[in-house]
Amino acid sequence: MFHASISESVASPSLTVVASRGKRRPTAAGHQGPRRHTAPQQDSTVEAYRRDVLRFTESYGQLPCTADELLNYIMVLCRRVMPATILRRAMAIQDAHVSRGLPVPTDDPRIRQALRSLAAGKLPKELLGNAKDFLTPKRRSKAEPMTRTLLNRMFDAMGSNSLDRRDRALLLLGFVGGLKRGTLCGLDLNDLTFTEDAMLVRIRAVGGKLAGKAARTIAVPMTRGPLCAATAVQAWIAHNALEAALGPLFPRFTRSGEPMLHVRLDSAYVSQIIKIRLLDAGISDVTAFSGESLRLGHAREATVRRRT
Repeated sequence: MFHASISESVASPSLTVVASRGKRRPTAAGHQGPRRHTAPQQDSTVEAYRRDVLRFTESYGQLPCTADELLNYIMVLCRRVMPATILRRAMAIQDAHVSRGLPVPTDDPRIRQALRSLAAGKLPKELLGNAKDFLTPKRRSKAEPMTRTLLNRMFDAMGSNSLDRRDRALLLLGFVGGLKRGTLCGLDLNDLTFTEDAMLVRIRAVGGKLAGKAARTIAVPMTRGPLCAATAVQAWIAHNALEAALGPLFPRFTRSGEPMLHVRLDSAYVSQIIKIRLLDAGISDVTAFSGESLRLGHAREATVRRRT
């Protein structure tokens, strides 16, 4: 059986940084170009920037980079990914320069113009000319909600090793708790409290718009059925003797299948786990599923319950 191999790098930015200085200038379509500011980033943004900088330095260039190097990188990306992704990767590279006190390549007028087009959801035609081999921006489709039927099929295809137990607990807690993937992967072992009839989960408010807000607690019922999230989490903890441990609730695994108990699972891999587990269960088309599928499935069930 094929399983996810979770391996990733760690690194850094702490401030959101975007393209032009001062007042934003609207484009012809009425969209405003991105503006450099210093608001705290959400954890998901920090993680995305970290991966984007790593992708650039491993395959395309080094830091610091020149405006021409970044411009060439943007043109390469126009053949591979959508405008929103290109914009985020350029912002990640800018952030890396600013945080290190390096000259910022996005101050170049050509790049600023390109970023304004990307911020409006368009490819920078002033750079591409009449080329026809570039991706056409498409409206982002909503993820397919997870269902109890699909969860049962995935779990029927799983075994009982450590990775299987982690993924079962991760998927069930995300579905039953209606948690975003960043919140799910941000949980620590000491955020959980077990009672006879429920698992209490402390949701800490960290980063971005939630900074400074008090933590909240949700109760996950202890139903002890095949889709009981509390039971699955308890089984994962007991399997690795983590009852008195500290650290992330959901850690990464090595390529050989060993848990790295003090290294947190990156939230970007939740989508990969879902897709791989669906494929293992015999679901051939998994393109519509993502890390949002768990939360959307929870929301759909809640809507059905309110109507009945």
